[in-house]
Amino acid sequence: MKSTLFVLTLAATLSITGLAYAQSADETAAPADQAVMAEQPAPVNVGNKICPVSGQSVNTMGEPVTLEYNGKVYNLCCADCKGKFLAEAEKYSAIAEEEAAAEVNAAPAEVMEAAPVPAE
Repeated sequence: MKSTLFVLTLAATLSITGLAYAQSADETAAPADQAVMAEQPAPVNVGNKICPVSGQSVNTMGEPVTLEYNGKVYNLCCADCKGKFLAEAEKYSAIAEEEAAAEVNAAPAEVMEAAPVPAE
């Protein structure tokens, strides 16, 4: 009888200790999880002005529709293009990035052509 009581007491003590440990582990893990979430950078807008799916200006059908994929935000002309983009995301994200890069590379040339050359 004494050994049964001892075993039950020991089991109850271990259960309570394990429960307390599990709760304290959860409390200490929460800030670490929050820190990991805080370290993730905000998504970057690619800045494409042409819808990679339809080839139209993203302002053709009102406000552009945005879609986040792989930490980047892509602009689309309409909600219908969202599904098509997601079906072939690698293809359309590459098209959007190429278009945005081409526009950025073309901008300095346009500025240079428009700037007057000072007389000597």
